[in-house]
Amino acid sequence: PTLMLYVTNACNSRCKICYLWKIKKHTHLPLESIRAILGSPLVAKSVIGIEGGEVFLHPDWEGILELLSKRGRFILLSNGLMTERLLNSVKQFKIPKVSVSFDGAGESYLKVRGVDGYTAVKESILSLRGYTDVSAVFTFSPWNSVNDFLEIQEFCRHSAINLKINIFHNVPLFGVNETQKAIS
Repeated sequence: PTLMLYVTNACNSRCKICYLWKIKKHTHLPLESIRAILGSPLVAKSVIGIEGGEVFLHPDWEGILELLSKRGRFILLSNGLMTERLLNSVKQFKIPKVSVSFDGAGESYLKVRGVDGYTAVKESILSLRGYTDVSAVFTFSPWNSVNDFLEIQEFCRHSAINLKINIFHNVPLFGVNETQKAIS
């Protein structure tokens, strides 16, 4: 089994599929709480996933990665906007798996993610090859298209990158009900 830890709600994306970024007060799962969770016999055999918001915006992101690197089996989910920090962390902490959100090509990326990060994310994904098991994660939503998916799929095929697919759905998580109103 996999245990996903949302370590922070701070985020540098402005996604239409998630409204974490609208939360005024950032909260961060304390390092000591993470240490206690990892020490629990209930999660001893679990793969641990960390995500946020953006993990690299947690004030103690290095401490979290250090803890997880000693454990070994973990996955990092990132928006890929902080290319240098992501690549350096993969190398330093021997992060075995990284999934990077890549929800559209060019203008569609901007429409879905709310920031102009398409080039940075592409660079992040390509820079991780050979250092970790990297995957691009495409979420089908009302703000991207089949053509976006086909472009991301071709990029992944050509670059030998794993492609994971999600489908946006209305669940009361991270303010997504507000998103549903925007679709209607």
